Amino acid sequence: MQSVRLFLAINLNSNTLNKLSKTTEELKNDFPDARWCKKNAMHLTLKFFGTIPLISVVEIGKAISSVVSKMEPIRFEVRKVGGFPSLDNPRILWAGVTEGKEKIIKLTQEISNALEEYDFIPERKKFVPHITIARFKRGRKGNDEIISLPPQLTERSFGITEANEILLYSSDLTENGPLYSVVDRWSFND
Repeated sequence: MQSVRLFLAINLNSNTLNKLSKTTEELKNDFPDARWCKKNAMHLTLKFFGTIPLISVVEIGKAISSVVSKMEPIRFEVRKVGGFPSLDNPRILWAGVTEGKEKIIKLTQEISNALEEYDFIPERKKFVPHITIARFKRGRKGNDEIISLPPQLTERSFGITEANEILLYSSDLTENGPLYSVVDRWSFND
């Protein structure tokens, strides 16, 4: 049986992507051990499935269609830089979502509920809407420069996006980073 690595996401508008990309360029010299996300790979992940049978795409489609048909487009602001699990020892550096955060959390909960009807296991971790901008190696020690990111960066707005659709992506891991391909897409009810 053929398998594929899948995730659900919302794309960002070009203004937001450009601002995020500019910020990563500002930070690259300060954090040479980071693997920076390319502009065309930045997105807001709603659900990561991992590697699953290709046939599951049909069930995912049914679940997502049932959710988006009842929802209007979501407007959200990408703002602030943070880290997971924390800024004093981050594995991931991210840009957060402020305005519209509650609507995105509600969307992911409705997606999770719809997917459970098709026997997909719900996420155990609390969902925190974010856009990954860099990854650090495992076991990395804390870095004072990251702890003391300048306030203008930790509070910077990267723009507002209006999401009109959800996309299902496949992800192929390569030596040069992941390659994403759109498998399916669903438009919100306008």
